[in-house]
Amino acid sequence: STTALLNLSLSEPDSPFPVLVQLAWCASLLVTFPIQLNPATTSFDRAFVLSTHASSMVRVLTVAVLGALSYATRNSFSTFISISGVFCCLPLAFIYPPLIHYHTASDSAKERMIDKMLIALGVVVFIYVAVTTFVASPSESPPIPCNRG
Repeated sequence: STTALLNLSLSEPDSPFPVLVQLAWCASLLVTFPIQLNPATTSFDRAFVLSTHASSMVRVLTVAVLGALSYATRNSFSTFISISGVFCCLPLAFIYPPLIHYHTASDSAKERMIDKMLIALGVVVFIYVAVTTFVASPSESPPIPCNRG
């Protein structure tokens, strides 16, 4: 559980409130997951012009892969966050902006060269962080801090 939910359950151990908050949190994750997944699947559908059946299969496969990833990292939340950061946040911050600039706004050879260098740097950082994440053992991840006093 997260730090907030962990602290909540430690503050009032006999109260039903922590359980209700955890159930509400799980329900909100379950309900908002399709909304969070929609932009990615819509973009994928447009990029590859998939039929309705193929599009549904891609969505089922995506959910299955993400479910397997969640199950595989269930004992190490920090590992799951690291993997999510590597594949979602890092490209969004370091690879896509220069890639978009390269295709839409690069006018000179100098700008295109800078964009290519930034994309290459982003790919190198992506590979380094991905390898570091997968090589690091769960025992090296820091424990979740909680106030037990």
